[in-house]
Parts: sequence; structure tokens; C-alpha cells
Amino acid sequence: RSAAAGGSRYRFASSDPAGFHLAATHGVRFSHLSISGASNGLYVDDSFFIGGDWVTVQGAYNGLSVQGNSSNVDLTHVVLAGNQNAGVALDAPRFGSVNLASSVLWSNRYGIHQNNGFIRITNNVFGMVRPGSFAFYAIADAPQRGYQGDYNSMYVARSDAAVGALQLGVGFTARTSTYASVSA
Repeated sequence: RSAAAGGSRYRFASSDPAGFHLAATHGVRFSHLSISGASNGLYVDDSFFIGGDWVTVQGAYNGLSVQGNSSNVDLTHVVLAGNQNAGVALDAPRFGSVNLASSVLWSNRYGIHQNNGFIRITNNVFGMVRPGSFAFYAIADAPQRGYQGDYNSMYVARSDAAVGALQLGVGFTARTSTYASVSA
């Protein structure tokens, strides 16, 4: 479908397949795309220079999953809403960089779940409206990790939700600090 008609829509009856699985690829851009019901809306694995604008992913396990040696993932005007786990799940230990701008991450368990890699988030709206949800969840003792954020709006609708969480350790020894608000 054309952009004027709302773009392309992909609906999955089973949550087994990924909406789009990019494996060892580069130079792909998505625009005016809607994905619902997939395991991962966009699954980026060992891929570089992936872009997207006006993309919506709803009802998936993860809206965007960036794994392996992936890098240079750039998304703007994206809606990642109602996903079971994360709007963005980042576990790319070697190079992993994601830029997310002017987007909405709403009613996900985690807006951003960062295990490894670098993420830059600017001018986004986060809605923590589900029980136990977080805008940003980082595993602090991951080997290579970094983040930068500016001009993000964070709406915490519940007392059991939080703006951020920082996990130290793994398994039974893991300890998580939660943050109800942030300021400059």
C-alpha cells in the first residue's frame, strides 16, 4: 500500500516467526510499515545500517530486537506499543549502536531493555502503564554498554512502574535499583 493509504500491514496469527528477520544484511530501510503479532517485529541480527521511519510494531514479544554484531540502527517516528517484553531489546556486544528519535514506546514491559551495546534516545514519549513496567532497564555489569538521552517524556501511570532500573549481577545474586524520576 502507498504511504497515503497507510503503508503496508503485516499481521501474524502465530507469535513464532519474526516480522522481519534481518540476518547478516546491510543497507535496509523500512518506511510506512505496521507489524503485529510477531515474535519480534524487527529482528536485526549481525546487520548494519538499518533504518526506519513511520513504523508501528504492536503485540509482539519485542518490537525491535538488535542482536549479535549489529550496528547503526536508526529509527524515527516509530510506535512500539503493547509488546510483551520490550519496545527495544538491545544485546549487541561488539558494536551495537541504536538511535531512536521522535517515537512512542507505550505499554511495553520495558521501553528499552539494554543488555549490551549503545543506545541514543531523543524526543521520545515513554508510557509505563503496565504493572511493573520500566521506560529504561539496563544491565550494569554487561561488558560494553552506553546510553545517551535527551528531551524524552516519561509518563508513569502506576505505583509499581518506574522510569528506570539498573540491574547488577545475574541470576539469584542479581540486585535491581529502580528510579521513580530523573532530572538533569
